[in-house]
Amino acid sequence: MSKEQLYPVAYYYMYLSRIMDIKFKELFRKGYVKGTVILCNGNEATATGIALPFRPGEDIISVLHRDLGAHLAAGATPFSLICQYLANEKSPTHGREGNVHHGDAKMRRFPMISHLGSMLAPAVGGVWAARRNGDEVYGLTTIGDGGSSTGEFHESLNMASVQKVPVLFVIENNEYAFSTPANFQYNCKHLSDRAAAYGIEGRTIDGTDVWEVYNAVFDSLEGMKNDSLPRIIECMTLRLEGHAVYDNAEYITDQQRQEWQKREPLRKARIRLNECGFTEEEISALEQSMNESLEEVVSEALACARPSPVKQNWNVYAPAEVSKIKPFSLPGARNLNAVNAALDYLLTENKNAFICGQDIGVYGSAFKTCKGLIDKHGPQKVINTPICESATVGFCLGASQTGSRPIMEFQFADFSTEAVTQLGLNAATWFFRAGVPAPLLFRLPCGGGITLGAFHSGEFDGL
Repeated sequence: MSKEQLYPVAYYYMYLSRIMDIKFKELFRKGYVKGTVILCNGNEATATGIALPFRPGEDIISVLHRDLGAHLAAGATPFSLICQYLANEKSPTHGREGNVHHGDAKMRRFPMISHLGSMLAPAVGGVWAARRNGDEVYGLTTIGDGGSSTGEFHESLNMASVQKVPVLFVIENNEYAFSTPANFQYNCKHLSDRAAAYGIEGRTIDGTDVWEVYNAVFDSLEGMKNDSLPRIIECMTLRLEGHAVYDNAEYITDQQRQEWQKREPLRKARIRLNECGFTEEEISALEQSMNESLEEVVSEALACARPSPVKQNWNVYAPAEVSKIKPFSLPGARNLNAVNAALDYLLTENKNAFICGQDIGVYGSAFKTCKGLIDKHGPQKVINTPICESATVGFCLGASQTGSRPIMEFQFADFSTEAVTQLGLNAATWFFRAGVPAPLLFRLPCGGGITLGAFHSGEFDGL
């Protein structure tokens, strides 16, 4: 889009994000919203600019609670977002999910998890599996400057680079992780400098200029189309209020606040909209219309009842799909031969199945349960991964959402503890939170008798 085309669209989402923030804060103060409110003030240009080049319902999007503009541009309605905050019967999750956690897995806008680093790998897996099935899709995922310190930030970027998965990793750098300033988070000049370690491109831009953000994302998409490699964009953005509604941000100095106001993105976008030919009267009329429309939506949402415990679907597990399979027998087989035969059968009979893990390729896995599989099924179905158990689980979770049937083989069951968040909090609750099944199969070799001792003989099935 040209500037003249972009600014009317961008300003619409940016202004809507701002007035929704104000309304959420008001509803919280009045007691209608429980839990908390995560404020997006100052991040509107970044959130809106990164999302506009992507295709809702087609590309894979996994963005944060501070990305209200991105959720709106990606297809979320103000009504659904407000209902989620109110946790009423019309909320997308019917009150089963945190009120600041937005998403729609059916539309490939993955739901949020508070462990922010764990949001990255599912986007990588989702894009990889969709492209494996013939869809030319791209991914967008966001993380804050604080979240970029997590191990899964590294794991996910490395996985995306090694597997050549075109996902755009946007680092929203507002200089604070809750109350911790950036100088206690990292010691490099720019967080985008880390891109060199993964053999990919990275750049740092002004995240308060929606035109610059939009163009940087568009350029990245063009680059990813050519080489299928991920990219990093660090957006130097703002958080004009505290981390959440309960945070008064006393740790921010008056001088900082004054400097930030000079870069305030909504005012900048309004000026640019005026320069594109929109008169003050036209802009004011648009704003008034949006204010009135939002009031109507809020009234409609407030009239909705709380979720009924009787009508509510409390199923933790997705309905089982039982399909007929051809009879198979392997008389006198040892355990590892039986496992190998079962994996071979799954990969043969299900074109969407793949297995991934460490050393499962030519080596055939630690216990040789994968021996010969790569020769028969090829590297697209038998995938050696880096040492990154957590990101690999997240990768499989994302892949399960775009048509694949992932099997992950841990080298030893003990190493599943590296992926507790992805296994127990993300994958295990996905259906309950998102209403979409996540068909996953995990292999955890375990037990004693081979004199390997601690850390190689634990049994963690119950975990």
